[in-house]
Parts: sequence; structure tokens; C-alpha cells
Amino acid sequence: MDVSVIIVSYNVKFFLEQCLCALHRSLSNVEGEVFVVDNHSSDGSVAYLSPLFPTVRFIENPYNAGFGKACNQPLELVSGRYVLYLNPDTIIGEDTIVDCLRFLDRHPLAGLVGCRMIDGAGRFLPESKRSFPSATSAFFKLSGLSYLFKSSAFFNRYALGHLPQKNDVAVDVLCGAFMMGGAEKLRALQGFDEDFFMYGEDIDLCYRMSQLGLQNYYLGSTTIVHFKGESSQQHKLKHRKAFYSAMQIFISKHATNRSSMLMQPLLSLAIIMRAVLSFFFIPFQVLQRAFRNRLGNPLPNFSPQFIAKACQSGSSCSGNATLFAISNEHRAKRAIDGLSENSSSDYYWHHCGSLSVVGSNDKNETGCAFALSTSETY
Repeated sequence: MDVSVIIVSYNVKFFLEQCLCALHRSLSNVEGEVFVVDNHSSDGSVAYLSPLFPTVRFIENPYNAGFGKACNQPLELVSGRYVLYLNPDTIIGEDTIVDCLRFLDRHPLAGLVGCRMIDGAGRFLPESKRSFPSATSAFFKLSGLSYLFKSSAFFNRYALGHLPQKNDVAVDVLCGAFMMGGAEKLRALQGFDEDFFMYGEDIDLCYRMSQLGLQNYYLGSTTIVHFKGESSQQHKLKHRKAFYSAMQIFISKHATNRSSMLMQPLLSLAIIMRAVLSFFFIPFQVLQRAFRNRLGNPLPNFSPQFIAKACQSGSSCSGNATLFAISNEHRAKRAIDGLSENSSSDYYWHHCGSLSVVGSNDKNETGCAFALSTSETY
């Protein structure tokens, strides 16, 4: 078998439905299997999806085990030569998996491969390619300096902002939202370090892969959508704290004593700086989002007739909403490559024959997902 796909899911059943539809199409020319580990969702994910995808193996956890631990659960069960870790809020192209498999087959000393990721509005996600964290790079990220100097090889070294987005290059770190590697190599490393609950486990795995003398690669020639929405500033604070904790674990585990000593004061200072910057910039961000007004309007009227028209043509527009309808004739890759981050349109996604529509045009805000047959929305 060529590839085993592992997806960890939590309360995103409609996004996962669209993800699995895209994944099914990407696996059409290779031999593969899919595992979904549900981390104790409360939205009925498994009951909803298991009849729709009978070949997917669902594993239901009685509690939220965290990302790394859940990813490790199927690792001894997989049959593929390679393992793909994939987030449920992604849309991949028809040739994405084939491209990665070909690259890995041609590069036996490759550890892990990832790809170029964009959000639902076409904006590049800088976590697609990164360097190993240091005290200074973590400080620049948390303080906001890396955001202010996005293309700097010094201030934005962590996100490798100086490297072109669309080139295939060797990098230190890939994102756990899409990460493929050899099954035997991953078993030898015992998968993810389960001390990381959220954030950092992908960095740690990339580092340990490099310690085996293997090189990780970013494939800028292959693009996927990673919606990656958060709902509130409170969640952002929670995620910054999680990033802070993950960096502490990584540095204490892998860095020199000198780096570890620098870590605590630099990160503390960075958090203070970020709080000050947020005080000044948040009002401008709120105004900017209100001006863009993306996915903030009432749901468009996606009637059965509108859906049918979209499936015939590949996409349809209703007001400021664009629906990408993926079918055998209209490929996800074409829609992904056609995304324009400067468009005023709100983008939604639907695989023809599926039961839901999803969309998210801002990685910092919750998107929208709803069932076509009912009023169920979240």
C-alpha cells in the first residue's frame, strides 16, 4: 500500500466531510487507507460521517487526548509505505498526494515533506515552512517583530520569510496540518512526543527526523487550503500561551543550557511586547475586518438550484459569495490555484454529492459550515 492517512478531528464534522471528499479524489490514483481519530467530539461527527465514508476507519476517543497522542494511535495499524498526517479543515488537490509520493520515492534521504498552504481567502500561511526555534526566533514571533518584517531573514527566520513561497526547498520544520513521511521512520521515532498537547509536536518530530540524518522538504509547487479559523481574542491568547509552553518544552528538551537560560526572560518580554502591540493594533484589525466584511454577512441562499448550477459550471456567485463546486469535471486543484486573496468575494466550498458547505476567509476568525438539508450551522 502506498500511503496511510491519519486525521485527528474535534467538532468539525462538516469541514471533515469536505476534507474526506477531497482526500478520496486525491487517493484515486494510488493505493491508500484513511484513519480518522475523533477526540471526543460533541457534534456527532462519527455518527454523521461513518455512513458517508464506509471505507474510512474511525477511532473514537472517550476524551480529548490531544493532537500528538491521537496521531500516534493508528501508527501501528497502518499498512502504507508512507504516512500522511492531515488536518480535518483542509482541502487538498487531486494531485497533491501523488506529487508528495513521487518526491519521497526520488529522495530516499528525505525525512518529511510538506506543501504550500493558503487560508480560505488565498493568503499564504507562513507556518508552511519554518526553521527550528531558538530563544531569539521565538521572541521575534511572540513580540510581533516577525510579522512587521515578514521578508527578513533575521527577524522572520522562524518562518523563513526570505524564501520564495512557490519553490521546493529543504527546510527544518513543516506544519503538522500536512506532513508526510516514511512509515518505518515514523515508527522508529515512535511518532509524536505526547508531552506536547497543542503546538510544538510537529517541530519536535521534524527535529528528531533531522537527528537521524534525514532532510525535511517544503514543496512550494503543491498548494492546499488550510482554513485554520479561531473564534475570539480569548482563543488567540490561549493559543499564544500554548505556543509559549510548546517552545519551553522544545528548548528544554533539545537546546543547549545557554539557550535554555535565555528562553524564559526573552519569552516573558515578548509576551509583554505583544500585549502592548495588541492594545494599539487590535482596533485597526477590527476596522479592517469590518471593512472587508468577509463571511460576516448572513448565509447566502444556496438553494438546490444554485448548488446544481455550481456543480455544472464549477463555481457560482450569489452577491459577494462564490461557491466552488468540485466534481469530476471541475477539479479542486484548479479552484485552489485560482484563489485570489485580493478578491472581495466570500469563498465557500462544496464537493458535488456531499451534504455540506464550508467556508472561512480569515485564519484568525471562525469560518462557517452548514448542512444543505437542514438549518444546522456552526
